[in-house]
Amino acid sequence: MNETIHILVRGVIIVDDHVLLAHAKDAANTFLPGGYVEVGESLAHALSRELAEELGCASRVANYLGLVEHQWNAGDYRQHELNHLFLASLTGITSTQALPSRESHLEFRWARLAELTNHNLLPAPLTGIIQRHAQGKRGPVWASTLPAQ
Repeated sequence: MNETIHILVRGVIIVDDHVLLAHAKDAANTFLPGGYVEVGESLAHALSRELAEELGCASRVANYLGLVEHQWNAGDYRQHELNHLFLASLTGITSTQALPSRESHLEFRWARLAELTNHNLLPAPLTGIIQRHAQGKRGPVWASTLPAQ
């Protein structure tokens, strides 16, 4: 079986009791905005770059929240991703604004924090992490979907 490791950075963007989610148009799940870290690029810079590429707006990358590792099989490939999470904000954006995507395969939507479980957010531990953070339960986070060994 072929194996691939992805290093990703994701933005937790909370505005007015809503969190911003990304959705690939052909997928059943949602995920947090962000993307791949390039070689030689800091995590914070990668998130800022990815948000500008996806949404076309300036962002502020704030506190590092933690890491969620996730693994799944796709055909004959085992995929393993490390999702670094940062609290982030978008300049001049409210949760009532539709945010058009600059990438044709993506769309963005706001989800109420209380209804986050209805959006199939992956990796699955993100829902609880975001809700706990919004409730003021802060501190470094690590979660995994990998089986215990």
